[in-house]
Parts: sequence; C-alpha cells; structure tokens
Amino acid sequence: MTKLFMFLFADDYGLFGTCPILNAFFILVATIIVVLFIIDLWKSESKFKKVISLSTFYFVFLASLYYAFFTITPVQIPEYGTDTQKSNLTRCVDRYTQSKHVRMDVVTYDNIISIMRDCKDGDEINATLQEQQLKDKQFQDSIRNIRVKTNQ
Repeated sequence: MTKLFMFLFADDYGLFGTCPILNAFFILVATIIVVLFIIDLWKSESKFKKVISLSTFYFVFLASLYYAFFTITPVQIPEYGTDTQKSNLTRCVDRYTQSKHVRMDVVTYDNIISIMRDCKDGDEINATLQEQQLKDKQFQDSIRNIRVKTNQ
C-alpha cells in the first residue's frame, strides 16, 4: 500500500502534496465512490445495515487517507520509492554530504526531509537558470544569423 501511495502522491523527491492535479483527481474519484456507496446503501431496507456499512466504509477510507497523508516522506524511499525517487535520494544525499563536507552519518531520519526539500529547490533554480541560458543562446544565435545574412 505504501508503494502505491509513494507512486501516486509523492513527487520525485518523496515529498507529499506536490502534484495537485493527481491529488484533486483522487479526491474527486473518492467523492464519487462515497456518493455512489451512499446511494446504494440508501436503497437498502435495513437501517442497521446502512449504519454499519457506512461506518465501516468511512473508517477504512479515512484510515487510508490518514496513512497516505502522514506516512509519505522521503524516509520511505529506500523501501517503497520509485526508481526516480531512489536516484534522486542518492543524488541529493551525495550533494548534501559533498557541499557540507560531512560524512554519511550526519544524514538522519530527522533531517532527510529538509535535505530533499533543499535539493528540490536547488534543482528548480538550476532548471530556471538553464532555461534562461538556452533562451539567451537561441537569441544570440538568431542575432548572429542576421549579421551573417546582412554581411553577405
């Protein structure tokens, strides 16, 4: 179950809640299932059956949500993470230990979340810079092409 939640709700860094489209889709599907379940129970004639079934369903549903929301962390990556999450974990930990000049024993259960957040933020900044550099290079290449054409 954790592997499924890591795949569905955690991003490439093992952080929860960073894919709002997928989370919204899950909430929509869960709401539709609940409504259909309630309609089906309401057709039942036994009030006791309705209450017990509805209570059981809500308990299982809320327990699953609780499990998903509170257990998905980068700590789960070594055992349950996707290949991308695992490669990012090793890359981010290596970057952290090299940049801070610390040994591996400094990486702990308590600070892995901040390490992964910092790594994600750094990757986003680097991606933005690389995007800007690519745009600048393309712009400069187009100016060079104009110069070559006008000099001919």
